[in-house]
Amino acid sequence: FLARPRRFGKSLLVSTLKCLFEGRKELFEGLWLAEHGGWEWQPHPVIALSFTGLSTRTPDKLEQSLSQNLQQIAQDFGVLARSTIVEVQFKGLIRDLRAKTGMPVVVLIDEYDKPLIDHLGKGEAGLELARANRELLRGFFGVLKDTAVAPALRFVFLTGVSRFSRVSIFSELNNLYDLSMDDAYAD
Repeated sequence: FLARPRRFGKSLLVSTLKCLFEGRKELFEGLWLAEHGGWEWQPHPVIALSFTGLSTRTPDKLEQSLSQNLQQIAQDFGVLARSTIVEVQFKGLIRDLRAKTGMPVVVLIDEYDKPLIDHLGKGEAGLELARANRELLRGFFGVLKDTAVAPALRFVFLTGVSRFSRVSIFSELNNLYDLSMDDAYAD
C-alpha cells in the first residue's frame, strides 16, 4: 500500500507495475530491471482498477460502476462474470483467472479512497454517503483476505491519498504493508 498526495505519480507507478507483471520485458529494455533485476518476466493475469473513473455519487452508482469494470476485465480475459454482486464478482474473477492461466493473480487498485474522499467536507449528507460507500468497499476489499482467494494472489498493491489505517475499511485487511513512510521506498 502507498499513500501519496495527488500528482505524485501513483497512477504511473500502478501502470508500470501492470506492465511488469504482464511480463512486458520489451518496455523495460535498456533499464536496470531488464538487465540486472532478476525479474521472472512470466505474464500474470492483472486486475487493474482505478477508482478515479468510478461513479461515486451514491453507493448504488459506485457498486454499478465497479461491477461494470469487473465485467469488462472478465470479458478482456475471456471469463464469465457470474454475478452482479461485486464481492462475488471480484472473488470469482480472481479464482477464474487463476484457474484459466495457471498463474497467480495480481491486483492493482489506484485511488482506493476516492469514493470516500469525494464526499468529505460536504456536510452531514456527504458524510453519510462516505459511510455508505465505506461499507460497500469494506466488503469488496475483504475479498482479498478471503481464505479461498488469498492463495490465488501473487501481489496486491493499492494507492490512495489517505493512509488506510485511518480509513477503517481495512479492519479485516490487516495484512497489507504500508510503505508510505518507509525509508527504503523514499527514493
